[in-house]
Amino acid sequence: MKPTLTNPHDRFFARIFSDKQNAVDFLSHYLPREVLRLVDLESVEIAKDSFVDEKLRGSLSDMLYRVRIAGKPAYIYLLFEHKSYSDPLIGFQLLKYRIQIWDLHLRQHGGKRLPLIVPLVVYHGVKRWKGGESFGHIVSCPHEDLRAFVPDFRFLLYDLSGYSDEEIQGEVLLRVSLLVLKYVFRDELREKLESISGLLRELAGKKSGIGYLEVVIRYLFEGAEKLGREDIFEVFSKIEEGERLMPTIAQQLREEGRQEGRQEGRREGRQEGRQEGFMYARQILIEDLEEQFGAIPRTLADRIGRIEDFEALRELRRRRKGCGSAADFERLLDDALR
Repeated sequence: MKPTLTNPHDRFFARIFSDKQNAVDFLSHYLPREVLRLVDLESVEIAKDSFVDEKLRGSLSDMLYRVRIAGKPAYIYLLFEHKSYSDPLIGFQLLKYRIQIWDLHLRQHGGKRLPLIVPLVVYHGVKRWKGGESFGHIVSCPHEDLRAFVPDFRFLLYDLSGYSDEEIQGEVLLRVSLLVLKYVFRDELREKLESISGLLRELAGKKSGIGYLEVVIRYLFEGAEKLGREDIFEVFSKIEEGERLMPTIAQQLREEGRQEGRQEGRREGRQEGRQEGFMYARQILIEDLEEQFGAIPRTLADRIGRIEDFEALRELRRRRKGCGSAADFERLLDDALR
C-alpha cells in the first residue's frame, strides 16, 4: 500500500522526483562524472516510491529508480533527509533499505546474483552534514586488524548547504526546487525568494510550469516556518500566474483547515494523553541516565524535559548505552538537536 504523505517536505520531494524528467535532470547534473558516463539515462524508470517506515516519514523520503549501468540492470536509490540536522545513522537506514530493494528484486526477478544499487542522499539542513558518507563510518572498530570485517557501503551525499546558489544546476524546475529546499529552514528565505523570482517567472512560462509553480507555493505555505503568508503573497503577487494561483491555494488550505478543525475535538482528547506520554518517556530516559552515570547535571535534565519528539527520545535512550559519561551523552544530545 502506498504510504500517505502527511509531511510537506515529503510531499514536495515526491512531487518533484517522481517525475522522470526531473529525476534524469538531477542525475545528469549531480552524479560523479565517472559514474554518469556508465549510466543509460534513457533507461531510467521509477521502480518503487518508498521503502521508508511510516514512523520515519517525518524525517525521510525516498525514491527508487530502475536503470541500466554499464549495460547491466541496476538501481539508483535516492533518499531525502528532511530534518534540519544530520543523522549519523543514515548509513544504517540505507543498509536496511538496500536489503529490502535486493529482496524485492529477487522476489520479482529471481536469479542468483544481486544488481548494483547506487545510493544517493540529499540533505537540506541548516548546518553542514556531519554524519559521514558510509555505513562504515558508524561502526566502531577497536583495532585496525579488524577493519576487514567492517562493511563500508559508501553513498553519494548532496548537502545543499555546501552548494553556492550558482553551483545549483539543472533545468529551471530542478534549480527552483533545490534552492527552495536549501533555504526553507533559513532566516534568509524571504530574501532568497526575491532573488530567484526570475526563475519562478521562467517556471511559470513553461509548459506544465503552472502546476509546478502551484507545488512550490503550496510547499512554502505548509513547510516554510520562517516565512509568513503575507511574505509569500508579496513575492508571488509580482508573478502574474502566481497572483492568480494564490487565492485558489489559500482557499484550499482554509478548507483543509476546516476539515482538520472538525477532527480537533477528537485530537484534543488525545493531546492530554500525548503530553503524559512525553513526560513518561523523558522521565524514563533521565532515570536510565542516572542508573548508568549516577546523578546528572540539572541543565541536562532540563534539556531532556523540553524534547517533544518520541522518535528522538527513543533514539537517545537506545544510543545512551554507547556513552561513557554524562558529558558524552550531552554531546550526543547536541548532535541530535542540531
